Amino acid sequence: MNAAASWDYLEMARHLRLAGVLADPAEAHGIAHGLTTVFSAASLENWQTEVYADCDAGDERLLQCQRLLAPLFVDAQQHAMGSVTQLCLPPDDQDIRVRAIALRDWCRGFLYGLGIGGRIEHAKLSADANEALHDIGELARLDAPQQIEGEEDEFALAELQEYLRVAVSIIRGDLRSRVAEEG
Repeated sequence: MNAAASWDYLEMARHLRLAGVLADPAEAHGIAHGLTTVFSAASLENWQTEVYADCDAGDERLLQCQRLLAPLFVDAQQHAMGSVTQLCLPPDDQDIRVRAIALRDWCRGFLYGLGIGGRIEHAKLSADANEALHDIGELARLDAPQQIEGEEDEFALAELQEYLRVAVSIIRGDLRSRVAEEG
């Protein structure tokens, strides 16, 4: 089940394409969550620099896109100390393959955001956080099979979404406790 119903994923995707951005809304949201997980002082400008790196800064379509997608970063910033409550994914009425690819893209964005947010030392992470990070890496490498459909696959996708929220929460908690110990 896609909890991000308050966001118009398809409208965001359309604006990203019009502005020439290669990322989809899921990946952009993942980048925001990864960045704010590691770098709590991350700003909207930090995130926009990454998401819109190859775009013409003066283009009106880009400015519209930035206004429309800013809530994705605000959401990540608000949840930086807790769990991901929403994943920005296509609505449930979209093909399951499209939603599975978006989940993969969210994971890719999250890992990218972690990378630009700062260096993570695996040796300093707990076993649970390392496992969660590994699992997100595995999800980021998945290709959606050509034939996925039916109630069983819908259930599996919903389970992956829930697991992803928990995994991100574990990583965040671990990084926050490490910062507190070092601080």
